[in-house]
Amino acid sequence: MLAEASGESVCVSAIGLDIDQELCDRASQDFPGIEFICGDVLSIATREHGGEGDDPIARCMERLDIAQFDAICCFSVLMYVHLNGGDEGLRRVLDYLCSKGAFLILELQSWKKYRDQVRRLKRDAGQIYPKYEQLEWRGGCGALEQHIKFHIQSNGFELVAESAEKNEFERQVIFFRKKCETGPEQLNT
Repeated sequence: MLAEASGESVCVSAIGLDIDQELCDRASQDFPGIEFICGDVLSIATREHGGEGDDPIARCMERLDIAQFDAICCFSVLMYVHLNGGDEGLRRVLDYLCSKGAFLILELQSWKKYRDQVRRLKRDAGQIYPKYEQLEWRGGCGALEQHIKFHIQSNGFELVAESAEKNEFERQVIFFRKKCETGPEQLNT
């Protein structure tokens, strides 16, 4: 479609990341034109801030000889990053995503979904998320989502659009674009 619209030959690549190698293997079979790599985005982002570990995303970018991705989509993961990594873990992941892409498409889960997940883990596995009680980025009526939006905007992104309604899983989808830097030569034109 892109080639038809532009009238030129366009090379489009897609890369998927998942924490579960089995899911990556299954996705590779179902979508052979997409590369799937296994990795934990929380661990990867922590590594970026001096932690230990491997960064399969950076390796992939080096192999493709790209400085950043055109677009990054992050669905069904930020709540788990937040519950497992706390506020600081979520900030590090958001910073990492902002550093790697020009356009972000994120699916946010409401505070109600967090509470439901915490209850489910306690009920089904008898476990808790140890950082849950210390979360400062919390709150219903969109307060949690506002913390995330403001943080991304503080990384030089502008909010382009957000879904008016939540999707079938009661999650909002938001779209951000990295702001263009305006140099002095552009101000005089």
